[in-house]
Amino acid sequence: MSCLYLTGKCRLAILTALLVSSATHAFAQAMSAPSAPSGATPSKDSISDPVKLSMEPVHGLVARADGSVPEDLIEIHLICGGAAKLIAIPDFKGRFDIVLAELKDIPDPGMCVLRAFLDGYRSETKPLVKGSLIAGAKLGRFVLQPSSSDPTGVASASGEQASKAGKKAYEQALNDAARQYWKNALKSFQKAVLSDPGYSSAWLSLGILQQSSGDREGARKSFAESAQADGKFALPLIRTAVLDAARADWQGTVDYSQKAIDLNPTAFPHAYELNAIGNLYLLKTDAAEKSAAKGLKLDTERRYPELEYALGMILKLKNDREGAAKHFQAYVDEAPSAAHVASVKAELARLQAPH
Repeated sequence: MSCLYLTGKCRLAILTALLVSSATHAFAQAMSAPSAPSGATPSKDSISDPVKLSMEPVHGLVARADGSVPEDLIEIHLICGGAAKLIAIPDFKGRFDIVLAELKDIPDPGMCVLRAFLDGYRSETKPLVKGSLIAGAKLGRFVLQPSSSDPTGVASASGEQASKAGKKAYEQALNDAARQYWKNALKSFQKAVLSDPGYSSAWLSLGILQQSSGDREGARKSFAESAQADGKFALPLIRTAVLDAARADWQGTVDYSQKAIDLNPTAFPHAYELNAIGNLYLLKTDAAEKSAAKGLKLDTERRYPELEYALGMILKLKNDREGAAKHFQAYVDEAPSAAHVASVKAELARLQAPH
């Protein structure tokens, strides 16, 4: 049955396919998981107490090509087989340490790379090599390049108007987060926004740590404050879309991700990923396909393999077996360690079987 028109039996068939697809369900669950590539954050347990370093950590630095450091909270991800995990946050000067224990228990370091993450930027990756696993090793500098020549929405101008007290508290919060003193970091971010209620970046960073501690409602309020403080700042919109996806509010996911896209259509493949998945669940397959295709075009680093998965599912629903198989295969190749890759492989086998 061709499903180009979402009416009657066809709509029911598509809805059934989405509901019974274990891969799609697993992906929806992954949208809220701490290790998800579109928003890895410290685990709920790790935010409670400082990490006790048993040996000297591995050191690194993240900065733009000109040596400057973005004001917003940056994440350092360990990516193994397409599955991402946050393992460090740089301080306000871009310096970060990685606890060596985070790297010691990796079964196959050859499958892993380190990469900086900040929406609106691309980051070079550094493979894990034998020298990376030695106490005190220096990883060098991770260079952030703008995703787009248009800077609209990538950073907030509110920090330029922040008071000395607000900036000092914000810098202290980043330093505390870099040392994994999560409780102190939360207090310092709260101090920054109390000093400067219009400090959009401080609200954003506060929300990220609140989300990582399990306080999603607190995070939602902080992201809303960030967006209200600077209506041209896309990052709190993307973070809110992630929260909506985690609770299966697909209309909210689409609405907030679309706002980020509207601010800058060329800077945020993450927003297109969220928009595609949201529209897919709303059965708006044409809109989902458009977002997934655009996101893939922008995602030159292949940070978001779920875009391949989304496009594969969309084409499957449109009975394009060959196209769906192509994108499912790309997903498996890019994310061989993803939580639901086994289900995608099974779907791929069905599509490739003679019929």
